[in-house]
Amino acid sequence: MAFRVEPSRPGANREMVDRIRRLEGWHFWYAGRRDIVSRMLRAATGGRSADVLELASGTGSLSRWMSEQGHRVTGVDQVTGKCAQTGAGGRTLRFVGADGLKLPFRPGAFDLAVALDFLEHVDDLLALDEIRRILKPDGRLLLSVPAFDLLWSRRDEEAGHRRRYSKRGAAALLNKNGFEVRQLKYYQFALFPAAAASRILDRRRSDWREREERPHPAVNRILEHVNRFEASFQDSIGWPWGTSLVALAGKR
Repeated sequence: MAFRVEPSRPGANREMVDRIRRLEGWHFWYAGRRDIVSRMLRAATGGRSADVLELASGTGSLSRWMSEQGHRVTGVDQVTGKCAQTGAGGRTLRFVGADGLKLPFRPGAFDLAVALDFLEHVDDLLALDEIRRILKPDGRLLLSVPAFDLLWSRRDEEAGHRRRYSKRGAAALLNKNGFEVRQLKYYQFALFPAAAASRILDRRRSDWREREERPHPAVNRILEHVNRFEASFQDSIGWPWGTSLVALAGKR
């Protein structure tokens, strides 16, 4: 499951961003990923304040959260437009309307780039070149992408996905484009069978997306606990499969 929409693609609009905003505060899929991103953010920054760029920042919730952790954050998105906000204690958060493949920043401007569910929407070679350009010599990239071609469904098409990734393919892509992989792991291992079944149903029933996006509250709580329990072992266990891949890579 992935609800993020890269706004530079044709047809993306505020309605999709609003749908994501309604989901990300409570849906089980986001809860587990937030825990993983939190752990990987600490690993990427060493707990120090950093200049962070989030690509396809969408609703801005992740950018806001990272700024609350003490980072200086810039969110880039074409749908949500431009605004600037200064937080308490001098922490700065800004949003810039721009194409993720043509970033309006000088080379070496950022310590960390965060690209969650972004690469699958665009030319990933161009995207990684641009990300590498704006990172400092010791900069890092934290990303997530959807995994396994067998999970391809109407949801991918509606979201504007161009591809899903294998672990080997993602590692090769990063290595080829000037990044050294530090961590590369699957996310949502335990719920993979349910996700696969859901994708099969999605191919046969036009109403299935709504069912998946609006699980019964009790079911949602159970699935959230499963995902968060799994995320708590992310540092020590390399799951053999999952619906998504999460990676931390350093610029070479």
